[in-house]
Amino acid sequence: MLGVSNVPVPWDTLILSVVLFVVIPLAGGMLTRSAVIKRKGQCTLRRLSSVCLTVQLPLAYC
Repeated sequence: MLGVSNVPVPWDTLILSVVLFVVIPLAGGMLTRSAVIKRKGQCTLRRLSSVCLTVQLPLAYC
């Protein structure tokens, strides 16, 4: 493709990165979502989501 081939892939580093930057945040979000729904209900989650998207998304904070 770009003339680069036979590049060694450090699989342990790749898997660690995927776990740290994808799996852990995804699991944390799922746990947070289920906890908010269980404690406060679906309406609270929708209200929090809309506030987060309208206020903080332009700041790339959410």
